Amino acid sequence: MRYFVFVLGVTFALLASVADSTTNAVTLQGRVIPASGSGTNLTFKTESGTIYKLLRTAQSEALFLDTNLHTKILLLKGNIVPQKRAFEVTGNLHSMKDGKVNELYYYCDICSIKSSIPGPCQCCRQPVRLVEEPAK
Repeated sequence: MRYFVFVLGVTFALLASVADSTTNAVTLQGRVIPASGSGTNLTFKTESGTIYKLLRTAQSEALFLDTNLHTKILLLKGNIVPQKRAFEVTGNLHSMKDGKVNELYYYCDICSIKSSIPGPCQCCRQPVRLVEEPAK
């Protein structure tokens, strides 16, 4: 039985390492730029000048809804999709301010609820505010 558990563990470890090597997971620093054409398309220009189309995901939804984020230098964690020259955000949003990493989230002062997307609070339906505080 121990041998079976060991083989199973090694198999999962190998599968995880293969998956990690094919996802192109990176953290990019740069700014959001509205794409020419349709108003719902966004690009992300890195500090090195590389431009990626932003894919709309649950983690990137705030970038599409809140234009206040377009003025910030952002750190986006996610996957590069080389075939589309696109970037899929998979982590929480962070910004750089005064050389320090900050966490970005939306907060309801009434319900004390954090959220990753702007709009009304999911509980009381009152407006939430954007919070930018030092990352922990």
